[in-house]
Amino acid sequence: MSSAHVGSINAYIVSSSEIMKTAVLSSAASIICAIKRTYSRPEDIQVTERLV
Repeated sequence: MSSAHVGSINAYIVSSSEIMKTAVLSSAASIICAIKRTYSRPEDIQVTERLV
């Protein structure tokens, strides 16, 4: 198991291409993405939609 990105308390930088690259190079059959947010911001929703 590996972590592609870990954010701080109030910010994170997510590159969907880096997440997919890690999965492909590992020959992963699937990936699990977890996002914990205390409130929904438009940016959070956009990141989630890009990953799905």
